[in-house]
Amino acid sequence: MISTVSVDWNDLKVFLAVARAGSIRGASESLKVAHSTVSRRMDALEFALKARLFDRTPDGLLITSAGEDLLGSARTIEETMHSAERSVAGRDRELSGDVRFTLPLPMAVCVLTDDLASFVEQNPLVNLILDITEDLLDLSKREADIAMRFTSQGNSPPDYLVGRNLATQASCAYASTDYIEAHTFSGSNRNGRWLGWDDVVEYPKWVHSAGLEPMPVMGSFDDVFVQMAFAKRGLGMAFLPCMMGDLDPGLQRVPDARPVPHTTLWVLTHPDLRDSVRLRSFREYLYDVVSDKLDLIEGRGA
Repeated sequence: MISTVSVDWNDLKVFLAVARAGSIRGASESLKVAHSTVSRRMDALEFALKARLFDRTPDGLLITSAGEDLLGSARTIEETMHSAERSVAGRDRELSGDVRFTLPLPMAVCVLTDDLASFVEQNPLVNLILDITEDLLDLSKREADIAMRFTSQGNSPPDYLVGRNLATQASCAYASTDYIEAHTFSGSNRNGRWLGWDDVVEYPKWVHSAGLEPMPVMGSFDDVFVQMAFAKRGLGMAFLPCMMGDLDPGLQRVPDARPVPHTTLWVLTHPDLRDSVRLRSFREYLYDVVSDKLDLIEGRGA
């Protein structure tokens, strides 16, 4: 089909997005373009191919047999294009250009802000682009060049990525100084309480490993920065990453609580990008700055 018809690669990208999302609206959101743009490109593609690619139904779009035929070819073309982009980026020999780096918000705000700013200052020709998310973006499609991610202990990143295990993150129980002075956390007179993480308001079993006794749970605050804010306000105890709790002057570790290691920190990239000077330099910079912060990340800083 594609070999006998002139097809715009941008139209194929839209087609793939529609096939994956199952709707025009979903494709427009994933591509970050207008709904009308997706519709117009789909109309243009169907006109060029003289074939209907999707049936419109009350439940959404259903791909036709012609669409299925195109889908395999479009995926092959997509991977070829991404491979070519990675190959060119991987041969880059200058410390300049974009570095797309994705990392979790706590690492960006609590640990690496100064270091990332220093890298930018030291390398003025590098354009650092941050994507703050917990999601593992598709590095094969250049959604990011380098990813910093936490995985559960014992779990490894996807096989198609290469990287390095840098640290094991630990968390501990924290509360405000006033809260700790006013409450008891062990024995029959204990009267501390936990800030809840989700809709199930029950004693969190994971605090056994922190060496603490059961105490009641109050509320639901399903965000680590919200937990920290309410703990500082004196509402209760929060189980926070040590790299957050140990740095905040408004918090202290709860008496007798010990850090609990629970997730592994990785820096990851696609194999085709290993030889890019700017990306290799940035990765090595991350290795160095994280190695200097191991005590903080692994809970040995207090």
